[in-house]
Parts: sequence; C-alpha cells; structure tokens
Amino acid sequence: SLTILTWGKNQTQPKYFNQQGLTTGVLLKNGIGSLHSINISGVVNNANITLYDGTSTAGTVIYTTGAMTNQTIPISIPFNNGINFENGLYLTITGANCNAQVIYE
Repeated sequence: SLTILTWGKNQTQPKYFNQQGLTTGVLLKNGIGSLHSINISGVVNNANITLYDGTSTAGTVIYTTGAMTNQTIPISIPFNNGINFENGLYLTITGANCNAQVIYE
C-alpha cells in the first residue's frame, strides 16, 4: 500500500484562448479537460458563443450564450467547479462579432 499526502491547495495550470470576431470553429483542446470560465467583451447584437464537448460542432453543447444584445461592458462567467468535457473543447462565435477569452485545462 502506498499513500501520498500533499499540503496546501491543489494548483492547476489552466490555459486560455482569445478569439476576436466571428469564427466557424476553433479546436481549443483534444481530449478530456475542464472549462473554468469565459470572459466576453465587444458584443455586437445577435452574437452567439457556443462551446462543444467534441472536436467539431457535431459534439455536445456544454455552454451557449444564445443571441446576445450589444454590450460595451465586459462580462465574466465563472464556472466555479468547472464544466468537465471528455472529447475535446470546440468554440464557435456566430451571428455577429464579439471577443471571447476561454479559460480551460
């Protein structure tokens, strides 16, 4: 039997990706992981951000903003316990321009 004890808070090393404007799709990660948060800014009317559990839009939707209205104030959406994904993390921004910073690991 073997036991490993650690002291202190678990430290992770999340990555981030910035997308400015429309995109039909960007593969952020292949394989399992966790979505920590998303920061949104510069929203033009009808912009829609969607994150999929998969390597394309054929994956399962794990988060979508729906059609947003014009926003000049940045929005931060934390997922306190993370949203786990199994197959990958895929991002699309459709409808109109906006900026998205996705933080994941």
